[in-house]
Amino acid sequence: MFISKGADGTLRQVEVDEDLDSIGLAALSLEAKALISEEDLEVVRESLEPGTSAVAIVYEQTWARKVAAASRQAGGEVALQVHIPREVVEAAIAAAV
Repeated sequence: MFISKGADGTLRQVEVDEDLDSIGLAALSLEAKALISEEDLEVVRESLEPGTSAVAIVYEQTWARKVAAASRQAGGEVALQVHIPREVVEAAIAAAV
């Protein structure tokens, strides 16, 4: 999701299944999935200063899954896997503003 806030405070949102060329992102190969909640997007909208923009991206590091599988097949184990809680992400965003 691309979100921009105009100098006058008006918001513009462009989803990945819309025309990405209009925002200079046509070269990206994206697959739209409903992984970003409205609450997540509201955090981004509220943090934007007038005249700025952001791209909200959810991605999966598939390489990590492959490394974990290869490790298990070789007799190893994944010792640590971390999911960052939403509250921690929100606190980091708030601290950066």
